[in-house]
Amino acid sequence: MTLRRDWFAQAQRLLGIGAAAREVAREAERVVARAATCERLAAVEGEIAFLLVDDRVPARGRRLWALEQARDDLRAELGSAGPG
Repeated sequence: MTLRRDWFAQAQRLLGIGAAAREVAREAERVVARAATCERLAAVEGEIAFLLVDDRVPARGRRLWALEQARDDLRAELGSAGPG
């Protein structure tokens, strides 16, 4: 049985099956991470819009500044990730 497993593992390595599966998994992780970043960016932009409309929010200026920084960071993260 061990011989069969060794042969199968060697065949996978020679054919590159394992490498292809790992590359597909890495690409899926990148897609999921990008989607999560897009969702966070949308939430931050929504919060900024809310704060711009409601001037009665305590510490509005500091919150706006922090959210704008977060928005810029998320945009930079999306920009550095490449197209997609």
